[in-house]
Amino acid sequence: MERLTRYAYVLAALLAGTGAYALAQSNQSGGPKVTEKIMEERAPLDVPGYQLIPGPEGLAYTYKMDKRTYETLKPFGIVARNYTDGAKTYDAVLISSDSHESFHDPKICFSGQGYSFTHANEQVLDLPDGRKIPMTVVEMNGPTGPTVAAYFYKGPSGFMSRPQRLQLDMFKEVLFGRKPTDSTFYRFMPSTPGVTLEQLKGFIKTYMVAAAQQSGGFF
Repeated sequence: MERLTRYAYVLAALLAGTGAYALAQSNQSGGPKVTEKIMEERAPLDVPGYQLIPGPEGLAYTYKMDKRTYETLKPFGIVARNYTDGAKTYDAVLISSDSHESFHDPKICFSGQGYSFTHANEQVLDLPDGRKIPMTVVEMNGPTGPTVAAYFYKGPSGFMSRPQRLQLDMFKEVLFGRKPTDSTFYRFMPSTPGVTLEQLKGFIKTYMVAAAQQSGGFF
């Protein structure tokens, strides 16, 4: 039994080493194929029923993430845009990369921005075009009161609700000798107080259909 246990530990160590090496190679292979400028061009400008709120450089983005976020995540790029229907405003953030290190649990960032969680669960969003998107929904208390947010990921095998699933998905691609796949993190939350989860879902559905159409399927 002792010999068998020792063998299991050795095998686990070898697999972990192989995986770490493969992921390291993937992060160095060929460099980024996508840039933030390309992301800005592909991300939806026209979301039916909503108007994009321009930032200091026009419609490319509403605001920029801070330098520390870029240094920590090392993504291809980050596109943060706000959309309004005249009464309610929604914040949509896209982060793309082909490295597993760029994707983490956003609850950490929420906590750092002064939000405390009251509830979190996984749901499936049914889009008008027939697609189904697993997502994580969080209810929080923040600087302006209670609010909701939703996030999910798109990786080699499609959409998923948790960063751990995406990282495993990316790990398997490299382990089987396939090229690293561009993946994306999506985060949505209202900027207007009092927005309900159902209203947020309505925006996300419209946004995701527009994103798929205007990005040629990238988003």
